[in-house]
Amino acid sequence: MKQHIWIYGKRLAAVLTGIACLCAAAGCSKTNEINDSAAVPANAPVSDSSADSGETPSDDSTADSTAEAGGDTSIHVVAVGDNLVQQCVYQSAQAHSNDGTSYNFDYCYDNIKPLINGDLNIINQETLICGDGFEVSGSNFNFNSPVELGDAVVGMGFNVITMCNNHLLDKGESGLNGPRRGRPVHRRSSGPKRPDPRCPP
Repeated sequence: MKQHIWIYGKRLAAVLTGIACLCAAAGCSKTNEINDSAAVPANAPVSDSSADSGETPSDDSTADSTAEAGGDTSIHVVAVGDNLVQQCVYQSAQAHSNDGTSYNFDYCYDNIKPLINGDLNIINQETLICGDGFEVSGSNFNFNSPVELGDAVVGMGFNVITMCNNHLLDKGESGLNGPRRGRPVHRRSSGPKRPDPRCPP
């Protein structure tokens, strides 16, 4: 009896897998190709909602929309992934510091600093920067970088630092909350400081 149920279950799984593959193939065959002719240019004129409603726009609103349409519509984005620092790099950064105990990471980034020149400079900070009270570590899939690394990243010109990755909980929940206390490296920016009610103090 068990053998019949096992064979039936195996056949059912094979049939369901076949149906799923057919559905996936059918869905892919109906995908429309997106080409340049379907793209909307960045400087395309913005449609006026008053034209749809039948209202006649005033001279002031026409002048405003013309000024907006002639403005700059581009943004230069630089994105860098996985700034993951190993133990040997920490040791080298200590050797490059003035006192031999703090960390100097500036030399690590000398060759790429000129490339960080966008309006929006994004980096994925793969290792946590927990701050005081947490051991600096960079091996055995357990990472925590010193705050000097965060200073170096911001000093290069990065103004968006993401930390959502698989090392987020390397130091537990308290390590995750570490950057939110003291020196909030992950929220520093080269732009104007604006209070954000969503961010805790």
